[in-house]
Amino acid sequence: MELRDYINAGILLKGNVTELAKAIDQEREAVSAAKSHKRGLPDEALSKLADLLGTDFRTIVAASRLVTERNEAKRGYWLPFVQNAPQMTRIASYALIFGIVTNFVTPSSAEAAPLQGSRAERVCIM
Repeated sequence: MELRDYINAGILLKGNVTELAKAIDQEREAVSAAKSHKRGLPDEALSKLADLLGTDFRTIVAASRLVTERNEAKRGYWLPFVQNAPQMTRIASYALIFGIVTNFVTPSSAEAAPLQGSRAERVCIM
């Protein structure tokens, strides 16, 4: 997974970018820049994001480092952490995202509108 995937999952959990930024003690612009892969996030913010998502910290750090690192040797060090992320983490992330999206998309049950201003009279059927 890429850093933007983790940030998108955090946004779905918190509702919007501003709330996610508050949760990980960052400015909204910093989170937006990280989401668009213009820069990474500080380790403290990545740790809070990992806790929020229930994901391994090293995997999120690796995803962030791959955004910012230009040295191929160093990128080669971080790449296996992202590629070999535990399968259960990915499944849990997708299940969480699916659950949140389903919660917003599923319509609520309908109720009949109450009658206003009418008097109920007996109706007899024979």
